[in-house]
Amino acid sequence: MKGSVSINWRAAYRAGIAYTMAVFVFAFVVGAIRVTVVVPRLGPLLAVIIEAPIVLAVSWLASLWCTRHFDVSRDASARTLMGAVAFTFLMLLELGFAVFVFGEPVGHYFAKYTSAPGTIGLAMQGCFAILPWVQCQLPSGAGRIPASKTCGQPPEARH
Repeated sequence: MKGSVSINWRAAYRAGIAYTMAVFVFAFVVGAIRVTVVVPRLGPLLAVIIEAPIVLAVSWLASLWCTRHFDVSRDASARTLMGAVAFTFLMLLELGFAVFVFGEPVGHYFAKYTSAPGTIGLAMQGCFAILPWVQCQLPSGAGRIPASKTCGQPPEARH
């Protein structure tokens, strides 16, 4: 079919996992600093408000790198799959760490999302999930990392 794009679903899946891992590790370190240094001085709400743009900026860069490294198509379906895989994996990682590493009861983990900092955190996770899709809606190279051979080119122009 003319104009159809072949989507490498495996690339989108792998990019979603790598994207999650990169951001999770960074956010884990930043979160530890937030909890031990910033929260005692400024409180939990302001601490999350300060943390959010930092983590989202790193998420933006990680998404760009992963989409290019794994050669994820600019097709919205591929980017949506990447974001959905990333979000699902992130939520499972966070729940797993909360329960199995920190011994937090499952109910308490979910109850945290009803607080203002928890709601902001959940909104950040939603933004994290849609970044790959948002990036494919922008003109090629708009993310400040030089465009790869696939960004902004039609499928027939790719090597």
